Amino acid sequence: MLASAALVIDYQNPSEPAFCAAQSACDTVRQSEVGKRIQEQLQSLGMRLPDVARILFLLLLAGTFLIRRWLHLAIISAAAGVGAAFAAYLIYVQASIDAFCAYCMVVDAGMLSA
Repeated sequence: MLASAALVIDYQNPSEPAFCAAQSACDTVRQSEVGKRIQEQLQSLGMRLPDVARILFLLLLAGTFLIRRWLHLAIISAAAGVGAAFAAYLIYVQASIDAFCAYCMVVDAGMLSA
């Protein structure tokens, strides 16, 4: 959650990044083809990737309090599995461009562990 919040701060003012300086690994990831494509798709929804990660985390956390039947558990597990698959894809993208954003890795590793 904290790493995602740090990324939100960074995304709010891209001209003066607080954590991800220009020409850093974070900037390389954000400026990659996949990074730009994801940003464009989310901007059409009025969101940023850290916003999505934070919202999904909170929904999954809230959903765990509602587990009463195996169906609830299956839904939460499926949602976490989809999130973990996307996090693994994002780690793969970072590996393919040989640039690892520390905050992105914390968020992605957190989703994998969830």
